[in-house]
Amino acid sequence: MVFTARVLTGETKRFNGEIVPLKGPDVKSGGRTLIDVGQNFLRSKLAPAPGAAIDWWTGENVIGEKMTGKDVLKRSVTPLAYNDVFKAMEEHGVARGAALSLLAIFGMGLQTYENKPKEPEEKPKTKKTPRRTSAPSY
Repeated sequence: MVFTARVLTGETKRFNGEIVPLKGPDVKSGGRTLIDVGQNFLRSKLAPAPGAAIDWWTGENVIGEKMTGKDVLKRSVTPLAYNDVFKAMEEHGVARGAALSLLAIFGMGLQTYENKPKEPEEKPKTKKTPRRTSAPSY
């Protein structure tokens, strides 16, 4: 659905809500294009072995995280639930992470997200009104 929407509209939405064009003259130099979106979609559909080979070859995974050969090998042989357990304990501490990990091991979905720094928002410019320095006279 997401891929189809991006292709049909020629736009994508960032995490901060900004709508970014994928085609036409408004695409920034070096920015993502429809071709990049298509390649990313196809790459995300690969089986683990071809995906690992491409991660090793390009030096980054499908979402752009830097990967070394050691990282690729480690991810290839470690069950996904163990990675979830490690990240949950790292993020929430041992006790809470262990409780969340039990859910992941028994089939519940467990996801961790990194907090990305928010871009500073521009404050709306307000019109300054003059202040009276003396009491009004009636």
